[in-house]
Amino acid sequence: MSVTCLPRRLFKQVPWKNGQGITEEIALQQDLNERFTWRLSIATVAQDGLFSHFNGYQRIISVLAGNGMLLAVNGCESGPITCFQSFHFDGSATTDCRLIDGAIYDFNVIFDDKRVEVDVTWHALSSVETLSLAADTTFFLLVGEGELDVDVEQQSYSLAAWDVLKFEPIVQTRVLNFTTTRKVMVALVTIVNK
Repeated sequence: MSVTCLPRRLFKQVPWKNGQGITEEIALQQDLNERFTWRLSIATVAQDGLFSHFNGYQRIISVLAGNGMLLAVNGCESGPITCFQSFHFDGSATTDCRLIDGAIYDFNVIFDDKRVEVDVTWHALSSVETLSLAADTTFFLLVGEGELDVDVEQQSYSLAAWDVLKFEPIVQTRVLNFTTTRKVMVALVTIVNK
């Protein structure tokens, strides 16, 4: 299994499609035509407004910091989206964001659902715990809050908030061992080719 550490300081700065902000690009997979199959990123949302359109894509968004937001997706209200919740919506929809009380940071996974299946689940970890990774799947582990040591295949990684580990597809189920001195929130992103 190939494991890559992606510290936040190395994320690429990319302007929003609508020109209203900056995204910190964590990772993406592109085809030969430079159309991406999936992209993971973190963005600052400092004011209310419309999200960029991503026609032909689905989106899963989570709040990492701040008091949350409300989204109107083609006029349908989401209800409050607060820290460490996943909200799935159509990237081609007209999506209006209203901040609950001040700026937020969010974590975005944008993907072509004709080519991949994607899921984002949040886990609260404390002390020493484990997670299993299924075979034939690409995984990303994002630390949403806190600090974490991860042991996998005799290698140890120390992660701070918003650092990421990428796990390339594996041939059999693997177990990750986590060690932390206090509660840590992590997002596990799973990507399976169709």
